[in-house]
Amino acid sequence: MAAAAAIPYRTPDVTRLRVFAEIDQLDEAVSDLARLAFLHQSSALENGDSKALNLPEEGKVSGDCSSSLVEKPKWIEKEIETCKSFISELETACLTTPEKIKEQFEQFKTLLKRANPRLDSDFWDSIKEPTTLPELKERIENLLNDFRSIRFLCPLVPTKRGMNGPTFIVEYPRDGIRSYIAKWTSIYEIACNSLYAAFSNGFTRPGTMPAQRGDFSTGFFVPVTSGVIFDKNLHISCDGQVAEVPRDQTQRVKTHLLAIKKMFSTKEVKNKEIIFQQKIPGENFIDFILSNYSNLSKDAQIKFFQRLGRLAFLDLLLGNTDRFIRFNSLAKGKYAFHNTANLGNVMICTKKGALVIYAIDNGIEKALIGIKKNKKNYLQFLQKLFRKEQVTEFLAELMVSSIENGLDLALEKAQDSSESRAHARKRQAFLNSFRQIGKAAIQKGMDQMRYLMTARLLGEWEKAMSLKRDISGISPELLEAVTSRLDLFSRVVNK
Repeated sequence: MAAAAAIPYRTPDVTRLRVFAEIDQLDEAVSDLARLAFLHQSSALENGDSKALNLPEEGKVSGDCSSSLVEKPKWIEKEIETCKSFISELETACLTTPEKIKEQFEQFKTLLKRANPRLDSDFWDSIKEPTTLPELKERIENLLNDFRSIRFLCPLVPTKRGMNGPTFIVEYPRDGIRSYIAKWTSIYEIACNSLYAAFSNGFTRPGTMPAQRGDFSTGFFVPVTSGVIFDKNLHISCDGQVAEVPRDQTQRVKTHLLAIKKMFSTKEVKNKEIIFQQKIPGENFIDFILSNYSNLSKDAQIKFFQRLGRLAFLDLLLGNTDRFIRFNSLAKGKYAFHNTANLGNVMICTKKGALVIYAIDNGIEKALIGIKKNKKNYLQFLQKLFRKEQVTEFLAELMVSSIENGLDLALEKAQDSSESRAHARKRQAFLNSFRQIGKAAIQKGMDQMRYLMTARLLGEWEKAMSLKRDISGISPELLEAVTSRLDLFSRVVNK
């Protein structure tokens, strides 16, 4: 495109492709991301933040990417100057009657409509017409501020939280637009996310949104995700199905995405796979206990910890060592439990009064997938652990200690301020509640997951041939490792 188009804030089909990015929408989704990336760059330039940018020469994407993909919007300064001139002319305009004031206001609206034709009629109809000169100036200033926010406060925000390359958060300010995350990640995370999604929904109705399901039996959800594995020319849809993509399309998408990456960072990405993932409108564990935990009833607090216990038990079984139950070392077959939880890999939100937990960053430890000796040692470790009497009581005690230490670690750098003192009070209130009900609730949740595994989920796993085929197509080593652990668990608990 020759110039950046106005961002379509309320177009349902565009919103859908941003989240789900199906095969026939990949090119359009990447083009949309590119427009947002350049809008972000232009916003920074408008605010004088040129040092934070890594703009290619002439505002065009460098590398093999077609220069027609995106270009730096050149209309920004012209539109701003036109609007400023219009406002300054009001000082000398002879506006003595309400009719002339309304006429002047309509002229200004026409100017903005031409500049942003995609704004729907509801936006303009909601603006009350002025009848006096002060009202006219106020309406124009407010309208201009709204206009600038819509046009120049870009929904795309790059973040450094991605471990494998740039991560972009696209969050629209208006209701009804689903936010999403685009990030570079490893092939293992893509496969593991499909695996966790299957367990989350009990191997039924894959890909459905949490608000459309009432099944909370496993206690957690997984963000809706789609992805592309470039080296294998594979596309993973939001329901976990894997399909081949023409090589020319995957290479074109890859080239464009890497060009977007270069706008923000010159560092080489560790992995070239990309995922489009639903952004969860909630809080991480720390923020939740400092804000909304105290608003829960005691019964809701107990259910909250039960659900965390279910997730932690599944993590241990599958080999995810980076959430609540962690290990200090995986070397030489020795597995010393780490006593500090990673509280950033769950998100908590409320939907229609119900508490919903999302498991995020669901990668299974790579060392337990690709190294034969480590896989064998982990099986022996699990066998010994699951044969232990009162194993869930032992794990619950460990998890309680890990959460407390993780909370201390997250808040220890807080400065001596009124905010940090308020956090300290809320932390202590949480710990008082946690120490009363946490261990028993977590243990019960682990027992519930243990029962669910034997009563239903293991049987569903055995029948999930399509899922296994898809995971094998992405990472056969992952499928082999997970299958051996689930088989071991089945043998141990059925003795």
